[in-house]
Amino acid sequence: FLYGEDLDYAQRVADADSAIWFEPAAELTHLVGPSHENPRLWAMLVTNRYRVYRRRHGVLPSLAFWLGLVVNEALRAPRSAVHRAGLAALVWPPSRPEEVR
Repeated sequence: FLYGEDLDYAQRVADADSAIWFEPAAELTHLVGPSHENPRLWAMLVTNRYRVYRRRHGVLPSLAFWLGLVVNEALRAPRSAVHRAGLAALVWPPSRPEEVR
């Protein structure tokens, strides 16, 4: 739902044999603070990064990717509430209905 939609969109465009181009004159303003400072937003970013990967890869590659994310968050968790939230979201995801595909 959030954080990962840009990658998902780019992959869908490529699947449709369309093109994406860089527009150097484009400007973007974020109205909310950075996700790397907000534990809740970071947890969404990390879990959705995994979900986007999982949709396009098999079980073993997805498991390896998830494990890499878990190790990354675990190594940083002792010093950071943001990474503790990311680790918790990966290891103990909230129960929810199956995502829409």
